[in-house]
Amino acid sequence: MKITISLAQIGATALVVLNILLVALGGWLLNRIWENTIEFRNETDGELKKLRSELAQFRVDLSSGYVTQESFNDYRAQVTESIRYIDSKFPLPSHNPPPSSQ
Repeated sequence: MKITISLAQIGATALVVLNILLVALGGWLLNRIWENTIEFRNETDGELKKLRSELAQFRVDLSSGYVTQESFNDYRAQVTESIRYIDSKFPLPSHNPPPSSQ
C-alpha cells in the first residue's frame, strides 16, 4: 500500500495549522488587551474615588469659610457707623468760590 500525499493536501493542512495559530495569537492578544483595560479601569476607579472624597472634603472646608448674610449686614452696618463717626469729627469746609479779581 502506497500512501501518496499531494501538494494540495500539504498546502491545505498548512493553511489549517496557520489559521489555528493566527486564531490562538489573536485570542491571546485580545485577552491581554482586555486584562489591561480591566486593570486600567480599576486604577482609574480608585483614583476617581479618591478625588471624589477630596472634593467632598473641599466642599465642607469651603462652606465653613462662608460669611452669612446676617453677619455681613451687621459688619457693614458697623463699618458705616464708624465712617459716619469719623466724618462727623472732620467736617468738610464749605465750598466758597474764590473772589473774582476783576
